Amino acid sequence: KPHQTCYLLNDTYLLKNETYLLQNDTYLLENDTYLLRNTAYLNNTYLCGGIL
Repeated sequence: KPHQTCYLLNDTYLLKNETYLLQNDTYLLENDTYLLRNTAYLNNTYLCGGIL
């Protein structure tokens, strides 16, 4: 169940972030590699408390 909660938090975070990303897609395209790495860090370490 801790994993399920973690995934739900990630989905909510990503959905909120998706609107922001779409608004700044030109900037993000230039930095997509960094953002992909940072997203994995935020989702797995910050939001999940290091569970994954």
